[in-house]
Amino acid sequence: MEKTSSVLAALSPRARRAVALIALATVAIAGASTYYLRPWVVLRAASNPASIPSPPAREQGGWVQYTFLNAALGWAMVVSPGPDRDVGAYAVLKTVDGAKHWEKRFEGRKSLLSGANLQFVDRSTGFVAVGDPLELHRTRDGGEHWTAMAVPEQALSGFGFRFVDPLNGWLFAGPGNQGPHLFASHDGGVTWAELNSLPADIGWPEFRSSLEGWAGSSGSGLPHVYKTIDGGTTWERRDLPDAPELAQADQVSTWVTLIPHVGVIVGAFPQAPGSGRQYGYKSLDERTWTPLVGPTGSDGRTEDVLGSVFQDATHWWVVEGPDLYKTADRGDTWFHIDAHLPENLYVIQVLDSRHAWGQTFSGPSSGGLVFTADGGLHWTIATPPSRQ
Repeated sequence: MEKTSSVLAALSPRARRAVALIALATVAIAGASTYYLRPWVVLRAASNPASIPSPPAREQGGWVQYTFLNAALGWAMVVSPGPDRDVGAYAVLKTVDGAKHWEKRFEGRKSLLSGANLQFVDRSTGFVAVGDPLELHRTRDGGEHWTAMAVPEQALSGFGFRFVDPLNGWLFAGPGNQGPHLFASHDGGVTWAELNSLPADIGWPEFRSSLEGWAGSSGSGLPHVYKTIDGGTTWERRDLPDAPELAQADQVSTWVTLIPHVGVIVGAFPQAPGSGRQYGYKSLDERTWTPLVGPTGSDGRTEDVLGSVFQDATHWWVVEGPDLYKTADRGDTWFHIDAHLPENLYVIQVLDSRHAWGQTFSGPSSGGLVFTADGGLHWTIATPPSRQ
């Protein structure tokens, strides 16, 4: 745990926020984040912000997690841990008017709420995973009714989950004492089949379709990732370019972010006290890798863009401190947007060139929800949901 804290503390604030979006289940540095997660979970960079939960906004000891499908329709999970940070309550709420009003659709109490997750894959189908032992619930009518789904025994403790459509999804259980476990469902979570050919150092996978997936790793030697083209049945290792600091580290962790349609971004960092630098790579053909280079900030340093949010395959947004940057060529060049940003803004979903949702994490609107309709120049404070 001391090693974990040292590694996280060494990262820049922006780097810590990027790591806070990573679900690399085998990374050894995981236990000491503000999520109060179990040791087998680290958070991952959001690859599809329309369906991947945003980072929790901590407010009065709890947090809120959003998923929006457009400017009007969205859902939120409000989590309220108890005094011991272990057992608490959660609720799922829905808005159909752009967060002007929220209506509660589901609620419960559970132990170990720190890993609570909400995902909607379309207007009708959504999933809630919460607690330890894990409970998985599904709705097929936009959140009006929820059904408890069966969970494999090995996935009851330590998990990540991801559905790419109403039928195809995966449950990932971290290594523990038995190694990592990955389960696939092709009937919306009704039944699960274990996929037994996992690399020992694989991290939480991201899937682009029912067949294509990518995963990070945590191990020695060259930093690397894994790719599957058969839904996770088999995995092919892909080595990344080395870097001096990575070469000197005993352990290097990587995580993946999928660019829409084709391409992948990979972040890598050494697991060693005092090693605060993250390395970013991108591949547009998914075989050759080039360094991921961000814009130059006002202090002359290159900004970290591993937390980029995708408008589409070529247009990306990223917030660095008080500044908003965009690229129109898949990260080759970046330009600064003269915007009026809320304090500690994180962009959680870009709908199009003008509309995006964001979340704030400090200041007067701590834990707040914000929206832009002019490309990020101005942000309007929206009404956050309440569990009550």
